[in-house]
Amino acid sequence: MTSLFSDPYFLAVVLGHFTVDMINSLRSLIITYLSEPLGLTNAMIGVVSTIYVIFGSLSQPIFGYFSDRIGTRWVVSGGVAWMTVFLSLAVLIPGESSLVFLIIGSLGSGAVHPSGIAQATMIGRLKLKGQETTASSMFSLFGSLGYFIGPILAGILLQTWGLRGLSVLAVAAFPVAGLALRLKNYFSTTNGPKAEVVAIEKQGAGMIIALIALAAFQSWAQQNMLVFLPKYLSDAGWQPTRYGVMISLFSGGSAVGTLFGGRAADKFGKWRVIFFGLGLGAIPFLLIPLANYSWWLYVLVPLSGFLTSSCFNAIIVIAQHLFTVGVGLASGLTLGFIFASGALGTLLSGKLADLYGFNPVFCLSAALALAGSLLGLLFRKR
Repeated sequence: MTSLFSDPYFLAVVLGHFTVDMINSLRSLIITYLSEPLGLTNAMIGVVSTIYVIFGSLSQPIFGYFSDRIGTRWVVSGGVAWMTVFLSLAVLIPGESSLVFLIIGSLGSGAVHPSGIAQATMIGRLKLKGQETTASSMFSLFGSLGYFIGPILAGILLQTWGLRGLSVLAVAAFPVAGLALRLKNYFSTTNGPKAEVVAIEKQGAGMIIALIALAAFQSWAQQNMLVFLPKYLSDAGWQPTRYGVMISLFSGGSAVGTLFGGRAADKFGKWRVIFFGLGLGAIPFLLIPLANYSWWLYVLVPLSGFLTSSCFNAIIVIAQHLFTVGVGLASGLTLGFIFASGALGTLLSGKLADLYGFNPVFCLSAALALAGSLLGLLFRKR
């Protein structure tokens, strides 16, 4: 593990991931902050969040392809720079234009995610004796840390200086783009591993369909928390600093879960991490509404993040082995679908919240996690 952090290329991609996900974490807080002056309903919040994620997600296969062709350096550096510029515009030009700039900025996230995780996987495969899931989980860990730290800082900045205070984070993040650009000898991600399954075979087609459903269920459950937990708490009278801390706890639990799950997947098998992580993850989703805004939320929220995130990298690495394309493109296709499906799910969740309140949304998340857990049994040979 120490050798990973002594590698400047690994450090560049994980810091890039930390930066873009710190900015991504501001999405729900900015939308929540603007919901009152702009008159946004829960369904409209879901729509804006969905557009944001879809915009970044659909671009991921394209950026993954370019990463395989022109190299990680340009894609990661350009993605980080793009996000910082458009975050600055989003917070310095208030109103509906903020939402437009926020959505355009998500293209930077679409660039960094597939190129970065492909590079991390290659480093793990070549430098850690095949521990690709562990290296991939370290990459995801830094993204989760960005999601953890971002809302805490943003909550303080929002309450102190308003929306424009978030420009501080954009300025602080910009040097990471220079670090990624300065390095030149990243591992090539052009050649993916030999496919373990041929898609045209019945078993292969079935496995791919199962993986698609599994990825969708896991992502939808997580997006429900990231998008609607701040609004759920805001409606109960919580201030930005308080619900900012709570969403950070969810992201912090996710960070630990990705690291634990990556190492456990290499040691005990990817399917076990999927089955137990999502299966147990259904429990805190069911208990959150029963906590009734009590201190139990400080336990249940990070626990739900830990359990449901533990299988994320196992899903990504399985996909990288199923598709016979470059690692960057395979990562882009998988990540793009994961984020897009979760975003589309929040459209339904937002409508559900408007009609019946947030409690059914938490129950839906539990059902999605349980369904994903059962699908994990299909990957017992992975």
